[in-house]
Formats: sequence, C-alpha cells, structure tokens
Amino acid sequence: MASETWEGLRKKARQLEIDIDSKLVSLNKLHSSPNSTRIDMTGGAQTSTPKSKREVFEALARDIESLISGLTKVNNQMADIAQQSTANGNSSLQHTLRRHREILRDYCTEFQRSHANMNSQLHREELLSGSPSTEDDSSSHLNTRNRATDFYLKENEHLGSCDRLIDDQINLAMGVKENLHRQRSQMFDVTKKLQLLGKKFPMVNSLMMKIKTKKQRDTIILSGVIAACFIFTFLYVFY
Repeated sequence: MASETWEGLRKKARQLEIDIDSKLVSLNKLHSSPNSTRIDMTGGAQTSTPKSKREVFEALARDIESLISGLTKVNNQMADIAQQSTANGNSSLQHTLRRHREILRDYCTEFQRSHANMNSQLHREELLSGSPSTEDDSSSHLNTRNRATDFYLKENEHLGSCDRLIDDQINLAMGVKENLHRQRSQMFDVTKKLQLLGKKFPMVNSLMMKIKTKKQRDTIILSGVIAACFIFTFLYVFY
C-alpha cells in the first residue's frame, strides 16, 4: 500500500512540475514580448495595453503560486513515506525525494526572479504609457507573493538540511555496522587459528592448559592471603 501511495505521489509531483514549467515558460514569454504585445494564457500573442498585460501576469503568478504550494504539499507527503521507509532500513526513496525537492527549489527561485523582473517591466510600461498607476496594489501583491515564495524556499532549505543530516547518520551507522562485522570476522579467524594450532601441537595445548590451571591456582592462593591479611588486621585493630 505504501508503495502504491509513493508511486501515486511521484506521478502527481511530476505532473505539477510539468505544469509549473509550462507556466514559467509563459511568464518568461510575457516578459520578453514587445510592449504592444502580450502572451495570453494559451501562449498566443495578442495586442495589449499595460493593464491587460498586468492582468495576464497576475493570473499566471496566481497559478504558479498555487502549483508550487501543491507541489510542496506533495513533497511533504513523500517525505513522510520516505522517512518510514528509512526507519525500516530502506534509504533508496530519499534520493528520489531529494531530486524532487531540488526541482521545487529551482522553480521557486526562477519564479521569484521572473516575478520581480516582470513586475519592474510592467511598472516602467505603465509609467511610459501614462496609464493609471497601480503601484500600491501591485506592491502589496508583490510583497505577499514574495513572502510566500521566501517561505517555500526556506522550508525547502530546511528539509534539504534534514535530508543531509539523515544521510550522514545513515552513513555513520552503516560504517559502524561494517566495522563491527570486520572485527567479528577477525576474532573468528583468531579463534579458528588457535584451535588449529592446538590440534596440530597437542603439547602446546597441554602446556597452555597447565599454565591456565597454575594461573588460576595462584590467583586463589593470592586471594586467600589477601583475605587472611584483612582478617588479621581487623582482629588486631578491634581486639
């Protein structure tokens, strides 16, 4: 079920990315079109006034903001699934999620740049054409959109930092795991070699057993002597 949900979210994210890319192309065409020409919502060229051009610009900006917001939500849903998958030992989804977030960050940056350039161009055209100024309204909309875009950029940067931190932790854990496996193999090899040595040279094995027995006996005797000293000292002090 989680796999189907992941695939569905990926398809939705790709469709949103295609839509955003198409809208950004239209926005850039609108910016590069002559003053007397505008690009309509379908990409066609029509004669226009600065007012009608601004209307198309604001409509495109609203559409792009809505698409970016939708893509951000989809990426967040994908992040939840990828986090669960990583907890289960599968980190492959994180690479796909990181790519989608990089694409979203690039679209946010491109939109912010194109939006500012287009707004400046429209303001110049309105001043040159002598049309009524809409600077107050456009400035208000611009500030609102810039705040929203900044929020999306900061959120994506934060999520990207979390991704890098998770990857670092996973790599560290994998390194520790490999190190433990290597040490286990080395200890197993040493034990195996000692066993083979004991089988090849029974005298060496017997000598080692005698040394071990003597060491244990010496330890017992030393412990007894130390205990006796403590007992005699205690009796001497208190009696």
